[in-house]
Amino acid sequence: MALGGLYVHQRRAPVRRKTAGSEALFYAGLAVALLALFWTAAIGAHFLGLPARHTLAAAVTAVAAVVASYALRPVVEGFARGNGPR
Repeated sequence: MALGGLYVHQRRAPVRRKTAGSEALFYAGLAVALLALFWTAAIGAHFLGLPARHTLAAAVTAVAAVVASYALRPVVEGFARGNGPR
């Protein structure tokens, strides 16, 4: 769902720019980190015997993604302006 939203946002952008290699690497690393967080939370919930472990892991990952979006905003703005990460 997030990828679909990003695709629509990119297609409606008034200016189309090429993605820099460092920017793509940053986004790929962020995706891997969120995926690792999801599976870590799911495995932790399993060992704690909690019900609906994937739902809990998804909630933890969603909260982490929101926090990361605010914390990493200067980095993304640096990519968008062409200055690279700050």
